[in-house]
Amino acid sequence: MINVSSKDEEDEVPEMEGRWNGVVNVEELIREKTLHLESPEREELSGLLYRFQSVFRNSPGRTNVLEHDVDVGEAEPGRQCPYRVNPKKADLIRKEIQYMLEHDVIESCQSEWASPVTLVDKPGDTLTVYTDHQPLK
Repeated sequence: MINVSSKDEEDEVPEMEGRWNGVVNVEELIREKTLHLESPEREELSGLLYRFQSVFRNSPGRTNVLEHDVDVGEAEPGRQCPYRVNPKKADLIRKEIQYMLEHDVIESCQSEWASPVTLVDKPGDTLTVYTDHQPLK
């Protein structure tokens, strides 16, 4: 359930951070991430990026190598109320959650633990979904 408020209803909402298509443009990655390097360092890093470009993906990865359990000990379950977001952002959150469910990035569950989901501005006028677990510490 997403709490919706009418505040900022007319605000311009940036697009979600590009859909995961699995392909990373290595040339673009080199151009954007190596500007601060001297020429020899840039060439060395560029060579490594090209050599191992198959490991760079912009789609969520999965592993069947291990499982991870979080031992919370005697901690009491924490619940936080959803954050208020304007209707445009609420729609983006719903769509992104649906996309992640369909692609097995997340799964539905019933739990006594709950943290709110919100959108975070990213460089380049994009947004990403963020779950705030901070208060559960």
